[in-house]
Amino acid sequence: LSSSSAASDVYKRQIDGNCTSPYCHGTGASNPNLTNYSDVYAKASRVKARTAVGGGMPVGGTLTSEQIQIITKWVDGGAPNN
Repeated sequence: LSSSSAASDVYKRQIDGNCTSPYCHGTGASNPNLTNYSDVYAKASRVKARTAVGGGMPVGGTLTSEQIQIITKWVDGGAPNN
């Protein structure tokens, strides 16, 4: 992992790629919307907790340990928008 996890990597690769379908956290979903940086930033600590091992997200799938580390590092670093 790099010394800092860029928001573009965290959002586009990890969250948008795994969480933002219309029936989960996408536009029109009944769950919290995670389709843009400000939504993800506002819920960063919850995203971290729910994507951790045993956190239950994503439903019907799993994140790799590297993906979990990227999200964790980004949140722990203040969830920067870089």
